[in-house]
Amino acid sequence: MTQEALATRLGRDRSSITNFLRLLKLPKDIREDVIAERLSMGHARLLAGIKSPGDQRRVRDAVIKKGLSVRQAEALVRKTKTAGASSGRRPASRDAYMESLSDDLKRSLGTKVEINRRGRRGRIIIHFYSDEELERLLDRLG
Repeated sequence: MTQEALATRLGRDRSSITNFLRLLKLPKDIREDVIAERLSMGHARLLAGIKSPGDQRRVRDAVIKKGLSVRQAEALVRKTKTAGASSGRRPASRDAYMESLSDDLKRSLGTKVEINRRGRRGRIIIHFYSDEELERLLDRLG
């Protein structure tokens, strides 16, 4: 079954299905922390952006021990990134976090949302596909 077909069948966005599948690739103990609500879905998405299971566990341990928010955990990941990852590109954790925020807005608004960031500034793009949808979004945001 494709992600699109599964999303339609479950009444979810395809991006939500994609995120859930990414989270299934996390080590079992981290998935269990999400189920037991020791970690939030935001934390899990951040951890999924870290390649090494050992690094994932170190960040997870710090999040649980110190009660870090997703943003604080993200800052921790940025601090501990290896020198090889700082090749001028945005860290994967930042990308995963921005994707997570975009997905949350997409679910909340019921339409495609993009977050583009440049340094400390950025832009949120909310897509609409008809005049009626624009009116609905304006009512929702107003």
